Amino acid sequence: MSRKSKFFVVFTLILLLFMPLVALALHQDGVESSVRCLEADTAAIMQGADEPGKRPLIVLPAAPLDLNLADAYELMLLPGIGEAHAGDILELRRRLGRFESTEDILTYGCVGEQLYERVLPFITVEGPDITGDSL
Repeated sequence: MSRKSKFFVVFTLILLLFMPLVALALHQDGVESSVRCLEADTAAIMQGADEPGKRPLIVLPAAPLDLNLADAYELMLLPGIGEAHAGDILELRRRLGRFESTEDILTYGCVGEQLYERVLPFITVEGPDITGDSL
């Protein structure tokens, strides 16, 4: 085994051993420890870099997310939306067939008024009608 190959193997093993510890330390600091890969068509912006004392680790969609098309991971990019809220929104979409308005997530109790106001700039409901009612 060449010297370069040995270095690569050792370096990889070190990374594999210490990554869980780094993730745990970040998570305990209140930083989201999971990293999600964004598809190429889901551009994102970083927010918070100019706020004193805050880490610039909030990833927000660059274009509004369509509630009729977004999956759970995309919904969780919205500020204040975690797994529970994302699941509630997806369940409501399944029951309704599609959202007619962004206010549907407020009206049906998926989010409260403050959270709704927080995510409103980042959401839309322009997706296609998947119920088969439009012709």
